Amino acid sequence: MNIVTKEELKKRKQLLIVPVGISMQPLFKDSVTPVVVEYLNKKPQKDDIVLYIKESNQLVIHRVVSLKKDGAITRGDGCVGKGELIPYSNIFGKCTAFYKGENLVRVTDFKYKISVFIWKILYPFRCLIKILKKAGF
Repeated sequence: MNIVTKEELKKRKQLLIVPVGISMQPLFKDSVTPVVVEYLNKKPQKDDIVLYIKESNQLVIHRVVSLKKDGAITRGDGCVGKGELIPYSNIFGKCTAFYKGENLVRVTDFKYKISVFIWKILYPFRCLIKILKKAGF
């Protein structure tokens, strides 16, 4: 992922980044999908895709799966498991759009919202598939 600081995003209000890694597949392809990230100066909402910094100073872009008093539980779309608690103070950006080829997809688009809904419904099945693969099926 491009090197982005909280201060730079706050100053510019919006940046285009290209995430590296497979945790957000199939939505974001490794080192391919440009993502529009805007500065976030409030608590994220469930299902937001957020940019945050881990304690190890690693930048991560993941989806918020639930909100707690002291932070947000995030998980990559391509991951299974309970996710990771990220303090609200470490979350500083929110994905507002991304490119699929030359097409800009806004997270407010109806088609995008439907795809997120379907992806969430399929989550238990993805977990089951992972368990079956580990068991040798």
